[in-house]
Amino acid sequence: MAFERFERIGGIYVSKASISNRGVISLSQGACTQFKLSKDNAKYVQLFYDKESKLIGLIFVTEKDGAVANVRPRSTSLDFSAKSLLDFYDIMPKKTSMYEVSKLGDGMIVIDMKTARERKTKDDNAEENS
Repeated sequence: MAFERFERIGGIYVSKASISNRGVISLSQGACTQFKLSKDNAKYVQLFYDKESKLIGLIFVTEKDGAVANVRPRSTSLDFSAKSLLDFYDIMPKKTSMYEVSKLGDGMIVIDMKTARERKTKDDNAEENS
């Protein structure tokens, strides 16, 4: 048996997206790694929505071309506002929720709105324990 020392403590390796109740979409560090997104190749994002499949489509670009949202790189995620899209299609979550993400063959990253799981907060945990 050969043990391997784990050196990446604190990293996030799960590929997921979260959408806040204020309309901010965040892609996890795991998703950024999996889809090779960085501050150099993901400065803006083009937004799409498929009503029938309930999928949000994302195409990251380096130059401002048409209607795009500014991307804010964080230490553990990439964030951007999608409030206008979420309001327009009436799909804004009531609470911050987590979603599955994947990449299509054409390079579009998709957030599956059917996979929503509300994120637990400290207040939620306190209510459960009382």
